[in-house]
Amino acid sequence: MQLISRGEIKTLIEQPKGNCVSIYMPTHPVGPEVRQDPIRFKNLVSTAVAAILRY
Repeated sequence: MQLISRGEIKTLIEQPKGNCVSIYMPTHPVGPEVRQDPIRFKNLVSTAVAAILRY
């Protein structure tokens, strides 16, 4: 896993104010569920995008 750098955090903080979306999901450090995490994340992003477009 790649950690977020201070520069990336600074860039995120300095973004213009406006609407933002946060996606929270459980992750799995080991086991067969690990392979499902990227798929679950992609599905959550798709759901968020669809919700934003309906708004």
